[in-house]
Amino acid sequence: MQVILHTTPAMVIAEKGKKLRDKNDEYKEAYTDEEGYEVPEHFPHYSTVVFIPNSLTEEQVKELYVEEEIKE
Repeated sequence: MQVILHTTPAMVIAEKGKKLRDKNDEYKEAYTDEEGYEVPEHFPHYSTVVFIPNSLTEEQVKELYVEEEIKE
C-alpha cells in the first residue's frame, strides 16, 4: 500500500495484484432482523485507488484501510 500525502487530494494506491477495502467493510450473510425485514447479503467494496483527506497521517490511513490479494 502506497500512501501519497503530498498531492491534493491525498491518495492511497494498492500494490500490483492487490486491492484496498475499508477495515470495517466485511462480508455479511443475509438475515432477517427482529422486525421481520430481510437484510440482503453484503459484499465488501474494493478499489485500487482511494482519495483521502489531506489531514490524515500515514498511520491513520493504515488503521482505516486493508490491502488484500483478490482471488478471482
